[in-house]
Amino acid sequence: MSEIANVGRVLRTLRQTQKLSQIEVATKADMNLSYYSRIERGRGNPTLLKLLLILSALNISFEDFCYIISSEKFYYKPRFARSPRNEE
Repeated sequence: MSEIANVGRVLRTLRQTQKLSQIEVATKADMNLSYYSRIERGRGNPTLLKLLLILSALNISFEDFCYIISSEKFYYKPRFARSPRNEE
């Protein structure tokens, strides 16, 4: 997974945790909804200024965002991970 896609996935998770819609975040960040949506899907590459505006809309500090993005739990995990077999 690309780093841009990982950023988008983390932003989506943070937004959903706060029960905000994409349009609410885009409006607070003063950006176009379609551009914000592309960022969340990993297809848009936000500038540092745009990222800071998004984080402000989410009430997340840049420092906290950097910590979250670098933590292991947000790295890509395969969708169809094998489940452990019941060996009896």
